[in-house]
Amino acid sequence: AGDWQVLRHAPAKILADPDIICEAMRKSSGRALQFASDELRSDREFVAGAAQEIGAEVLAYASEDLRLDKEFVIDVADYCPPGEVLQHVSPELRVQLLADRGFVSEAVQQVGLEVLEGASLQLRGDRDFMMMLFGFFPSGEVLQYATDELRMQLFSDHTFMLRAVTEIG
Repeated sequence: AGDWQVLRHAPAKILADPDIICEAMRKSSGRALQFASDELRSDREFVAGAAQEIGAEVLAYASEDLRLDKEFVIDVADYCPPGEVLQHVSPELRVQLLADRGFVSEAVQQVGLEVLEGASLQLRGDRDFMMMLFGFFPSGEVLQYATDELRMQLFSDHTFMLRAVTEIG
């Protein structure tokens, strides 16, 4: 087993070699990316491929530009668990992602309803969005994440309440 940390002292030419960095990342669960050249750490295709093979933890060492790039991060979340992806993005981008209907929907389906704890109030108060989640999870569990206003609307909806009570059995 090689020592990937030897890269700490390697010349720039080595740190810009995608084959060497890729192999070192495999041996280090992605941590070797921290020693890679700025070009490799900023290379969308290289970092996305590493995330796909190794996991979302490689994002911790990707360039700041990539970690701030909503489109890139959403692409990575297509093959890495969204909850893990969120751990490696800026707080500002996390807020944007947790307000993104498609991202949150995918995250909830992959990770579970607890993702809604951080979701925007706008999404948690969006009747159509929350109703879509009732198709995947028990109504009572989804309701605990709805805004108070939406919860009151749903409690006054006869059809919804009938379905929710029937669901309980």
